[in-house]
Amino acid sequence: MKEKNTETKEILDKIKEIRNDNPSKKHSASHVGNETKYRIIYERDLCIGVAACVMSSPKYWEMDDEGKAILKNGREVSPGIFEIEISEEDYAESFEAAKECPVNCIHIINLETGEKII
Repeated sequence: MKEKNTETKEILDKIKEIRNDNPSKKHSASHVGNETKYRIIYERDLCIGVAACVMSSPKYWEMDDEGKAILKNGREVSPGIFEIEISEEDYAESFEAAKECPVNCIHIINLETGEKII
């Protein structure tokens, strides 16, 4: 169990590093005309395939042939870590997807404040 906690901490540290290295970089998303305000970060290796994200936010999530979620239009920023930026308009739906994930592998960052919301 201690090994798993160390691995999780290393992943979260990598996410922080990525966020700090690319604070203003915009990624393509399906919200043309709306200013990006949040970043979704998805740790695919932690996904166990419950599909709660797909049910909460089909606009951004789908399942693949391996039984894991795919962040639609997400960009792989390091092995197994994908991200996309979204507008305020898509926040509520995305928040539900992150909140419903039983293994907490979906994170949302407020780009204006840098706060990790979930």
